[in-house]
Amino acid sequence: MVCARKAGCNHHWSESVRLDTDAKEHLPALRQCILDLQCISGDALSRLYSQWTERFQPNNDLTPQTSKAAFRNSIVQAVIGSFVDPGSQYTYFTRHADIPPEILLRPVKSPKTAMRSALTSAVLSAPLPTSVDWRARGFSYPVQDQYLTHTTKCGSCWAFAATTTISAAHWMKTKEVSGVSVQMLLDCDRSNETYPVTPNAGCGGGLANTSFHDLEQAGTALVSAESYPYTGKNQPCKVPSSGVLPWAQVIAHNPLSGEEDEIAAALVQYGPLAASLDARAMLGYKGGVQNPWFFQCDGADLNHAVVIIGFGVDGRNTYWRIQNSWGSEWGEDGFYRLVRGKSACGINEMVISVKLVTHSSTSLVV
Repeated sequence: MVCARKAGCNHHWSESVRLDTDAKEHLPALRQCILDLQCISGDALSRLYSQWTERFQPNNDLTPQTSKAAFRNSIVQAVIGSFVDPGSQYTYFTRHADIPPEILLRPVKSPKTAMRSALTSAVLSAPLPTSVDWRARGFSYPVQDQYLTHTTKCGSCWAFAATTTISAAHWMKTKEVSGVSVQMLLDCDRSNETYPVTPNAGCGGGLANTSFHDLEQAGTALVSAESYPYTGKNQPCKVPSSGVLPWAQVIAHNPLSGEEDEIAAALVQYGPLAASLDARAMLGYKGGVQNPWFFQCDGADLNHAVVIIGFGVDGRNTYWRIQNSWGSEWGEDGFYRLVRGKSACGINEMVISVKLVTHSSTSLVV
């Protein structure tokens, strides 16, 4: 970031520009200014790339030219982010910096407003606290890494979001943290769906709400993560006879209203919630409360699934606290804070609560 700020790009972007409704017109000039920097071209770029490869393994699925070009674009996006969103930190020094976003993120088309549920009056009338963090309250589900090694081969975020939410629903009842098999969903959740449900496609991408729908319809109980371990690739469905978790059977799931205060109320009442969003702005996230511009993530394509585990306040920003599945080196030890109350990146478009077989019928969104 230092090279950009010393190179005279500041005159292309200021706080007054940020407040301008036509500020997006300034973006091409800012982008071109960054592209012209000597520190991200020629030998200087090669040195930066070499420093990156000393720490991270270049992606084996990409040509060296594609890898290096994507790495340069990651620098550009991180510098742009640091200008337009100064309240959070951006970096290009991440494990995924050489992967083009269109490869790393896999949008799944789905009717985002279909079958939304309303909260009960009791939940809505309860006073909303300033902050909630289920992780701090004991739901210490470990941060997962959907890629295992540096690879683009498995778009399995939807299965991680689904299983983490199922484990959270169990914890809300028992205070027991238990790992649920992601790989079982990848291999076995391949049902032929009809509208408005979108089929899951294993490592090709999917949706947590489709998983909940299929598990509910089939009456299937998932097995433990240990008995059906994650490999990060598509395999034939071979469910082991041991390791079944009787409680890990979904009997209902509920897409929530897109109102963020209602989502917060549901989070307080029911615990962590599965969600999908446009994750393009997340790729270079390092820390702080991200308040991205529309061009960074417009929410038109929901291309990543996560788990909302809390909300809070940092200075003047209210935020969502989100558990991601890109390993603990990413973001804030694997977690993400995104501005709340602005429909940022479509985070409010597809949020789902889940009910398990052992839960009381009074603990469900209706």
